[in-house]
Amino acid sequence: MLDTIKSINTDSNNGQQGTNDYLNASRNGTMDELQRTIINGEVFYCIRGYDRMRPFFMNIVSDTDLWMFISSKGGLSAGRINADHAIFPYYTDDKITDLSEVTGSLSWFKLQRGNGESYMWRPFLDGFGTNKHVERNIYKSIYNNKVIFEERHLLYNLRFRYGWYFSDHFGLVREAELVNESDTEISINMLDGVQNILPAGVTEQLQNWRSNLVNAYRKSELANHSNVGIYSLSARIIDKPEPSESLRATTAWSVGWENPTILLSTQQVRSFINGINPVQENDMRAEPGGYLLHKECTLGAGKNKKWLIVLETDQGVEDIIRLQDELASHSDLFSKVHEDIHKGNNQLHEYLLSADGIQESNDHLSSARHLSNVLFNSMRGGLFPNGYTIDIKDFCNYLHHHNKLVAEAHVEGLLQQGDSLNRKALLQYCEATGDVALYRLTKEYLPLFFSRRHGDPSRPWNVFNINTRGEDGSRILDYEGNWRDIFQNWEALAVSFPGFIDAMIARFLNASTADGYNPYRITRNGIDWEIIEPHDPWSFIGYWGDHQIIYLLKLLELSEKYYPGQLAGAIGEAAYCFANVPYRIQPFEAILRDPQDTIVFDDAEQFIIDGRVEAAGADGKLLWNCEGIIIHTTLGEKLLIPLLAKLSNYIHEGGIWLNTQRPEWNDANNALVGNGVSMVTLNYLRRYIEFLQPVFRDIKELNVASEVKGWLQELRSIFEEFSGRKPMGMDNDVRMEMINRLGHAAQHYNQQVYAGLSGYIAHLSGATITGFFDLTLTFIDYTIAVNKRQDKLFHAYNLLSLNGNTSASVQHMYLMLEGQVAALSSGTLSTAEAVALLDALKESALYRDDHYSYLLYPDRQLKPFLERNNIPAEQIKPTSIIPVLADVPLNGIVQRDIHGNYHFYKNLSNADDLKGAIEHFEIKFGKTLDPKAHIELLYLFEMVFQHEKFTGRSGTFYGYEGLNCIYWHMVSKLLLAVQEQIIAAHEKKEPSSYLDRLVEHYYEIRAGIGLNKTPELYGAFPTDPYSHTPGNKGAQQPGMTGQVKEDIITRFGELGVSIEKGCISFSGRLLRQSEFIPQEDGSATLTFTFCAVPVVYKLSKADTGITIHHGAGDMLKIAGATIPAAESRLVFERNGGIRQIEVNIQPELA
Repeated sequence: MLDTIKSINTDSNNGQQGTNDYLNASRNGTMDELQRTIINGEVFYCIRGYDRMRPFFMNIVSDTDLWMFISSKGGLSAGRINADHAIFPYYTDDKITDLSEVTGSLSWFKLQRGNGESYMWRPFLDGFGTNKHVERNIYKSIYNNKVIFEERHLLYNLRFRYGWYFSDHFGLVREAELVNESDTEISINMLDGVQNILPAGVTEQLQNWRSNLVNAYRKSELANHSNVGIYSLSARIIDKPEPSESLRATTAWSVGWENPTILLSTQQVRSFINGINPVQENDMRAEPGGYLLHKECTLGAGKNKKWLIVLETDQGVEDIIRLQDELASHSDLFSKVHEDIHKGNNQLHEYLLSADGIQESNDHLSSARHLSNVLFNSMRGGLFPNGYTIDIKDFCNYLHHHNKLVAEAHVEGLLQQGDSLNRKALLQYCEATGDVALYRLTKEYLPLFFSRRHGDPSRPWNVFNINTRGEDGSRILDYEGNWRDIFQNWEALAVSFPGFIDAMIARFLNASTADGYNPYRITRNGIDWEIIEPHDPWSFIGYWGDHQIIYLLKLLELSEKYYPGQLAGAIGEAAYCFANVPYRIQPFEAILRDPQDTIVFDDAEQFIIDGRVEAAGADGKLLWNCEGIIIHTTLGEKLLIPLLAKLSNYIHEGGIWLNTQRPEWNDANNALVGNGVSMVTLNYLRRYIEFLQPVFRDIKELNVASEVKGWLQELRSIFEEFSGRKPMGMDNDVRMEMINRLGHAAQHYNQQVYAGLSGYIAHLSGATITGFFDLTLTFIDYTIAVNKRQDKLFHAYNLLSLNGNTSASVQHMYLMLEGQVAALSSGTLSTAEAVALLDALKESALYRDDHYSYLLYPDRQLKPFLERNNIPAEQIKPTSIIPVLADVPLNGIVQRDIHGNYHFYKNLSNADDLKGAIEHFEIKFGKTLDPKAHIELLYLFEMVFQHEKFTGRSGTFYGYEGLNCIYWHMVSKLLLAVQEQIIAAHEKKEPSSYLDRLVEHYYEIRAGIGLNKTPELYGAFPTDPYSHTPGNKGAQQPGMTGQVKEDIITRFGELGVSIEKGCISFSGRLLRQSEFIPQEDGSATLTFTFCAVPVVYKLSKADTGITIHHGAGDMLKIAGATIPAAESRLVFERNGGIRQIEVNIQPELA
């Protein structure tokens, strides 16, 4: 069975015969079905008649730095490393789709039968699915690394297909095949190839902004004595008066046709269509590059013909000479290319196997979706290619980059330890040196590979870099991601690599600040924060809020499950540090004056940081004391600080105040910043506190900075004082008093941090800390309770209205899916309440019936344009300033239309614009408006546009997280929250009626996510994760979505795998009998891996029993469903100590 798992990619068809099943996939079934087929031993999925669907976008991936984004219309962008090394232009996804006719594949065939009948065939010419003489199918491999387009001409019984593949050695491969399925010979005059090839050296920005200038520098040439096309710039495109050579080129070559005519552009295509055969092009200037093959041939009945076109970028003269020699010296290039493609396929399979992405279930769609989820999670978060074995040379490079002094002191000793060390041994060695900086860097070191930011043409604001190898071809360990993204992917990765959980926690905590927040981006090389770029309207600064708590908490929970007691044992370990982000939270009075302008960028501190980085390395971005030493602190203090920061912004009966210039998970709610209050964060904060209680309970004495102790004590006294005021409900004046007190407590602490921590150490007992936890939970639980709506759902966000410094009121916002997920996850709901919430959710306005899934918030109609800017006539009083201003030409404030109705000037966007227009009017016309006129204008402007209710992009656009959109990540968060409720209900032995309802809701939500939908309804391949589904389109933004993390975790939950107190257990509570594959001997099995150890479920009606096959060859039989801690630890260690696990199990579901 171990060998079976390792070969699932090529040999398994769930017991079915595997063939090159193009014909079955295209002739059987309808577009309503996603069809599974085997092509050359590989699993593919086919959408038949895909051209009748709206075009959709796909992310085709490789095992290396090759990448491709392609539309179902055939338009594509592809290249290596990033968008600046593109072979085909990198545009946004809409342009790639729209430009399908001029970028990518191009094919024309003149067909003639023996009777003289002729026909011109242009496969894949956009007919919107109306051409009844053709059938079109699209195939995508289960590994998402191959895509095949196919068109069958029904009149001529011809089939043409082309596919895109990756070869790390050769580059981007296009394979084409023409099949004569008729019973007669046919003559073919063919022009086939690719178009719009970019010269090397053309960056994304250059192509998007100055593509016409790029064309002026293009030079395409055919190399002498070979069929290699060379596409280059005649010089680097600069405006400086200096010579600048362009010494890199893109290449294209082909195999399959003998002596074809080669075209380097599309200039002769029109002539070919008009009956004139093309002549070879050897040198083309100032034209978009192409590589087209012209050939006349005869194809016999039942015969086929294949050919390849191979493209590569960034080739120098020496690379092209080597390529020509290789092409000349190999007689079977076709096989050589395919061998390298297959090599990459196997490598990708090994990556997925290491990350537990390979499963063999009778529900092949679930297995395929899990594989995709693991693949894209690995692409975002990375993989550990060497497991827990640390390459000492790479670790020394890491040290040198981060801290030059530490590297100088210890590299020599480290290199003496050998080429590699197990991580545990490395930690022991570094701890023994007594150098806390070395030990800190060792704890946080993550030898990740394959990671990149989730950028693609549908997310052009994120820039991706696939940094997998150096110039010498050696593997590079690297990772990069936005803070709010990469840690969630690490959570799913940690399930399979638990030995790195403490490293992930350390990386998280070491990159968080002393005032309780985190930077924007995290990479292997350090941290980055946002800065204001004057010419970029998207640039801004601030701290994102909720991700701190829940992402950290999920890692902490995993640590406690796999390694119980480890956190409590390390709580006093002073091996953690602070990021020194040069943001300064303003004093509380300034926050009250303008809650949307609360953070100042400290340019002087940035200058100091830059100097430290230059001198010391990336550790220069950490917090140093006045003596020039990095400040280190305890794990316990690092866990307390974000909690104290959130509690300092607690709004009674409202949630956590969003006043750090950035929103939460749904950044489309960006206008909630300042006046928004989050119940989402408060729910997660409750779960965080409840988790930390036993971790801190038995501490006798925790070392913390004296400033932190003072902060906690001040907060405790505030909560104690207000807890004594009964009842818990507060009027607006008392609420404002509490807000003031909490805000000033944070101010007292922050000012000490910004001035420089004193270095004095204080002590906190476990009793003091947990007593503080208990106190705050009474407030949190009360606020959660009062945010329950009458319909049994929960508020997600509220609005805070401040009346100077005397009163604070809270108003509820409209319903949001986030609030339900957070409430289910908080730990406050009983099973009955959870069932009631889910029942109510399905009956709510959040339910979108066509996709049987849930919106982020109820859809609503925005005003038609002609009704958007109308000042109500009844508001125009006799004393109104409106008619007076309208009589003044070009007043810039209001206008009167031909019907006598009034409107604000079309240049005004918001109240600040209006204030500016009033000021400009007064200067321009020398008139000072009465203060009452100011008030009236602002009042009417708000009445017309209602900006106080503005939540951000979410309420004004129709894609992404906008109106009538399903955001699949949040739906998967809902799925996970329901699964957690099911597990908790089992543990509490709740009535079966509750459990049945929870399970029913679980699988309904799961079905809505897309796996079991038709391609037409889903809008793409249902086996692939996508980010969102707007109201008017299918699934959008392929692959690199945060959803994959939750789906991986819930998949293991469905399989019944759980970890508690360091022990692996198996349960059939969510397991479906239909997933088991019948075997020839009458048994039925379900196979997957966990921590890279194959697990074979055997369908059983008897009591559960486990058989462990050790790596040494012996077996251990265990009664029951739990593997003891010692054996479980062998699984976690991934060292071959356990070769395979067999489990007799009885599913509880059909």
